Amino acid sequence: AVRIGEELRQINNIAECTFVPKDDALSGIMQGMDSSSTLFESFTGDNNPLPDAYEISLEDLSLYDQTISAIKAVDGVDRISDYRSVAVRLSSLDRLVRYCSIGIVTILAVVSLFIIVNTVKVTIFSRRMEISIMKSVGATNGFVRMPFIVEGVVIGLLSGAVSATILYFAYDWAVEVVYALVPWLAIVDIHPYVWFLYGAYLVVGMLFGLLGGTISIGKYLKKEGENAIV
Repeated sequence: AVRIGEELRQINNIAECTFVPKDDALSGIMQGMDSSSTLFESFTGDNNPLPDAYEISLEDLSLYDQTISAIKAVDGVDRISDYRSVAVRLSSLDRLVRYCSIGIVTILAVVSLFIIVNTVKVTIFSRRMEISIMKSVGATNGFVRMPFIVEGVVIGLLSGAVSATILYFAYDWAVEVVYALVPWLAIVDIHPYVWFLYGAYLVVGMLFGLLGGTISIGKYLKKEGENAIV
């Protein structure tokens, strides 16, 4: 059994390989049967009909068939519980979630950039006289741009922090819902990566704010020219 386990762990695409003694497997079945577990009491000890087994988790469900073929090729493997239909459904669900996530992130990115650009535009419009005076006394375009770019960056940072916080709590809620529906499904724990999550969102928010502020003030200076007084 030890040799079989070592060979199984060396197969590509196997994330986890856990040995399950037949006594533990029978105990699990008896616990799941509750009051009916007395029916299995005669099967304990040497009368246990269950075999020793390995529970295997795959890294990529799309490689299910290739991995199963490799497992069957291991000497000593007698039988495999085939969950092909479940694997196909989960693989399809994974692709659907991935594509939907990319689409949602793209839409939110465009919307966020649009909001930042227009927020900075409002600020520029309210301070258009100050900008004209600054230009009249010789202020360079770079000097005029700087406050609005900083404002865009600040807005982006705040947006990133708020988005990361919402995602953190929403993910916890979604995990609870999924576990209630599919308790055996392995889901990534986001808690060890929370600081990376916040850092990534802050950096992305800062970059979007920088881009939005640059676009807004750039368009204004280009449109109004050197002596823009409205």
